[in-house]
Amino acid sequence: VRIVQAIVIAIILGVIYLGQDMDQEGIQNINGALFVLITNMSFANIFAVVNVFCNELPIFLREHFNGMYRVDTYYITRQLVDMPLFIIEPTIFLAVLYFMVGLNPAVDRFFMAVLIVLLVVQVVVSLGYFMSCSAPNVDIALAISPVIIIPFMLFGGFYLNTGDVGWLVWIKYLSWFQYGFSALMINQWDGIDTIKCHGSGAVNNTMMGGEGGPTMACISNGDQVLDTLSFEKDDFALNMIMLVVLSLALRILAFISLYMKARKK
Repeated sequence: VRIVQAIVIAIILGVIYLGQDMDQEGIQNINGALFVLITNMSFANIFAVVNVFCNELPIFLREHFNGMYRVDTYYITRQLVDMPLFIIEPTIFLAVLYFMVGLNPAVDRFFMAVLIVLLVVQVVVSLGYFMSCSAPNVDIALAISPVIIIPFMLFGGFYLNTGDVGWLVWIKYLSWFQYGFSALMINQWDGIDTIKCHGSGAVNNTMMGGEGGPTMACISNGDQVLDTLSFEKDDFALNMIMLVVLSLALRILAFISLYMKARKK
């Protein structure tokens, strides 16, 4: 059911963003499609797992104290059961959306996009596990999920330029939206040397005045697209590493929370 749902949503989004060209309108639409991709992966997958441990906790505790299995055995096995779905579903979703939108056609860029999305999904699933293990019941886990996600989404680099955000900068460094969106943007725009302009030619990051008043300069290559959002190509490896670190850290915290619940009982 979830795979069918993912295909349907991907097709709907693909129709909305269908066949983007490398021009000024295409820049905004492609960037929007990439951020919508991260957002959908976040909300869809966190709500898929946030109730897992909450619902199974009474059964787990009874069987654990009857000596059937240890906490770590249950925790790891539960994740292994879920793992195939969290690989297959995002891959199908991305494959449908990627080619309908007309993102970077290079084969290596597609497979790199798959890897980025899978890492984002692992971070989101890890956060869902952590909230499921930490929350006292399902209702509270479901209630706090949007409260946690939305600030990280706002600091993802699309709604807010994160180049200078003052004392709230720490949110950016914990945001999987930031790392995932930045990696997808670099994967998409790095190496794009020509973006069509509607005027007489490309202008580098200036404002042009004319009879119709000031207009935005034409963005003529992929590097300028990244500059507008304060993304650095050199940060690509760091983005990937941080997604792995966030995923591992949240899973460790989730295990500690589950272990403490087992001890308290």
